[in-house]
Amino acid sequence: MSIIWAEEMNSKMILSSHIESGEAAKSLYKLEKFFQENKEANVLKKVHHLTLGMELLDKYILVTITKIKMFSIGNTLQYLLKEKFPDSFIVRNHADIEIPLIKEHVNVSNKHIVQTEMHRLEIKKKTFFNSIDREWVALILLALAGLILVYRSAYQLTKIRRLQKEVAKYQIILEDEVDSIRVSHG
Repeated sequence: MSIIWAEEMNSKMILSSHIESGEAAKSLYKLEKFFQENKEANVLKKVHHLTLGMELLDKYILVTITKIKMFSIGNTLQYLLKEKFPDSFIVRNHADIEIPLIKEHVNVSNKHIVQTEMHRLEIKKKTFFNSIDREWVALILLALAGLILVYRSAYQLTKIRRLQKEVAKYQIILEDEVDSIRVSHG
């Protein structure tokens, strides 16, 4: 099935996705600051009435640029933002698009986001640390630190006990010598 694409469209660029609203706000601030500092991006935003914002998708907060009307604008934005937001992508809103991975009847933008999110999750699973949540990694590291401290404490206790036994031996020897001196002088 071939689809003829019109030059005019209504798309959005998704720059980042976050679970925590604080991280999403930082990302949006970073985006707004970029548009203020980059003259070409600022002109694009004003001339084409682009909107910077956040959207909710299930448990994710997406940082987006909406109202992208032409492919050329989207391509230029991706080029300009590739260093600050390397994982950004454009979601094209066309009613004729079918995505074979998703069988449910969902609006088109959600299909694209879900498919792209599924692809992104597959990429993240390829490395060990990306497949484990940061909290679990932190928990494992804390557990290892605890085990190291317990081992160190146990080692120091055995060292102290060994020294205590040596001191006790010397004490017995000294007491025997003191007793023998008392007996010989007494």
